[in-house]
Amino acid sequence: MPNNTAPKKILIVEDELIISKVYSLYLIKQGYTVTACVTNAEDALKFYSENLPDLVVLDVRLKNDGNGIEVAKQLRKLGNTPIIFTTGNSAMIMDELNKEISNTSTLIKPVPVENLLSEIKKILK
Repeated sequence: MPNNTAPKKILIVEDELIISKVYSLYLIKQGYTVTACVTNAEDALKFYSENLPDLVVLDVRLKNDGNGIEVAKQLRKLGNTPIIFTTGNSAMIMDELNKEISNTSTLIKPVPVENLLSEIKKILK
């Protein structure tokens, strides 16, 4: 039976280009639309407001001393799109953050693409 729903749009905000490229290629192969792969806070906010993705994959540490946590707080002013944080920080710190910023989850780096896909499927079901 064909799926007539439009592919879910995902914005990837990751300062390591190789990681964002791997995520992007894998997610496209799985049927998602990657609206953009950006490396800094300014571009993240710009592409979010222009494309209104269904989900944001957001690294906590970004280029130019960017801070994914601050980006998430700015995104919350624009909407309640689900955010998946990726970070090398401890899970305990991120659990507190997930309580502070609504509709978020966290994956600890390195994040296997299978784990990312599983989390995305859980959120976008």
